[in-house]
Amino acid sequence: GGIGFDDPARVSPAAYLASIASTLPIHKRDPAVAAFVADPSTWATSPCVILRDAYLVFRRVTTTAAYSALPLANCPIAARPTLRATLNDASGSPSLHRLHLLAGMRSQSRFSRLLATEELNTALAHPSLHPLAIARLRHAAVPPSHLLFTMCSVSDAHALSDAETTYLYLYRLRGPLPSLAP
Repeated sequence: GGIGFDDPARVSPAAYLASIASTLPIHKRDPAVAAFVADPSTWATSPCVILRDAYLVFRRVTTTAAYSALPLANCPIAARPTLRATLNDASGSPSLHRLHLLAGMRSQSRFSRLLATEELNTALAHPSLHPLAIARLRHAAVPPSHLLFTMCSVSDAHALSDAETTYLYLYRLRGPLPSLAP
């Protein structure tokens, strides 16, 4: 959004994976659920859609260039270990078997930053992007400048009607689109 509101379609993968990470320790102790979550190496082909989706989002997050650029070693002054140090196994590869270690570590913001960085880099790499658009994107990506650079005054003549706003949100959420006819 333009005034600091997150777009639910963009935040949902990070929130989804963070909720899985935060609840895994509980699920691993629950006798009714433990068998389903016990072996993350089976999640990719699991009959459970929740686990398959968690696998896909984990893979999406950990295969970004932004994830690869994160420091691997823990920073001595950091209050928490780096994401790569937490998720990578002894071989240096990201492992779903370590996802539960992120429980209680505010992983949604960490995942969101990675996905937003990847999205920004993809946008900046577009060959037909005008230099002014590149500059605006770069400025808008630096917190908290997105609050300043994406707010603007919109006259009543250019403001969206309630129906048009509804259409915009349904389009972003990929919901069924209503007719805009009055």
